[in-house]
Amino acid sequence: MVPPDPSDKPSRQRRFRCAYLFASLSAMLLLYPTAESSSGAAVILYLMSSVTLAAGVYAVASTRRQGIAAAALALAQIVVAGIGVLRESRFIYVELSLFVAFYSYAILRVLGYVLRGRKVSADKILGALSVYLMLGLTWAWIYTMLALDDPGAFRGSMEGPVDFIYFSFVTLTTLGYGDVAPATARARSLCIVEAVMGVLFLAVLVSRLVAGYKPEDDEADS
Repeated sequence: MVPPDPSDKPSRQRRFRCAYLFASLSAMLLLYPTAESSSGAAVILYLMSSVTLAAGVYAVASTRRQGIAAAALALAQIVVAGIGVLRESRFIYVELSLFVAFYSYAILRVLGYVLRGRKVSADKILGALSVYLMLGLTWAWIYTMLALDDPGAFRGSMEGPVDFIYFSFVTLTTLGYGDVAPATARARSLCIVEAVMGVLFLAVLVSRLVAGYKPEDDEADS
């Protein structure tokens, strides 16, 4: 029997790839409202989004093919958003569509990593939490596109990215609506889908991972 090549063992940094993604997503959600109201907001938001996209590429690049696919989507979004920042004119539908495409791909790849094998590590739990945050952001961009297509889709003040992120996470966590609510059949249908996804995700996936977590799995899991 040929012994395993030590070079095949993932590095400690690689094993904790989802930790970087979770940290960047959390930082973006915490800092986004403050950054949006500051001077040079467009540049700050652009840099924050770019860092999160880079962390997403790192998290999903288990193989060269996956890395290339994720990098291509991220690079396209960064370029389109960068053109918007420099020219002060945004290709908003293209930019939002690329965001949705990238996060959807990242969600699928990270979920595959989280569900692979029986052992549950701390990084897998962070991966599941990252998926939850990416779900909220993905739906925020979907609601933004809906509002652009139908300005009457929501009741209340929905003016910037922070408003749609807020609305999305209120829906995902089923906190209930107060100042903003869906006003059309399309908006309500999307909200139902997101709310059900949020409940099932927390009830089934995260609870299963936490229940199966053992600290020693961190040393054995890849």
